[in-house]
Amino acid sequence: MSSDTKRIETRLDMGPCCVCGRPAFAIYGGGAVRLSDGSPVCGDCVRRLRFMYPVSQRAEKKQLKRIDSLANLDSEGFKAALEASAEKLEDLRESFGGRLCVMRVDSFAAEKQGLFMAPRNAFTGCVLYGKLNIGDRVWLCAAGGAPSGAIAELTICDISAPLLGGSMGEAGYPVTIYAEGRGISAQPGDLIVK
Repeated sequence: MSSDTKRIETRLDMGPCCVCGRPAFAIYGGGAVRLSDGSPVCGDCVRRLRFMYPVSQRAEKKQLKRIDSLANLDSEGFKAALEASAEKLEDLRESFGGRLCVMRVDSFAAEKQGLFMAPRNAFTGCVLYGKLNIGDRVWLCAAGGAPSGAIAELTICDISAPLLGGSMGEAGYPVTIYAEGRGISAQPGDLIVK
């Protein structure tokens, strides 16, 4: 006696990327996005455009909702934006004086660590372009980002885990970076540049 059982296959990917053809993974930090027309885009292609379409969040009914403006594009709009991305990135870098990475500060907090230890300063904001890493030497600049407007030189000692996707310190995602030091303060709109 034999029984016919259906074999159920589940895929961990979303299918092939509509731009490059690689498998698009949204799990395990893959970063893939499904566009408005249902086409999947792999994490590598998403990272090339994320500085133009940052992820944000807003409170709705006592819950935080993830807002991904990139998911509003269709596959043709994504490909057109991808063609223009290199020029827009260079224009953005030029507007900040050729810096490798720029982060806009949205909030600041100083956490006391102990009697003889320097405070741990937390800078929360969004990386506009580039990538910040633990151990990077960066400058806190007044709004405008001119090198002459540097308030303090900092060394990044920690970066918060990404809650809305992306990797630590990556462009287009909200991030909190930490640096130790005395007498440091920041206002919303200040920049951290590398």
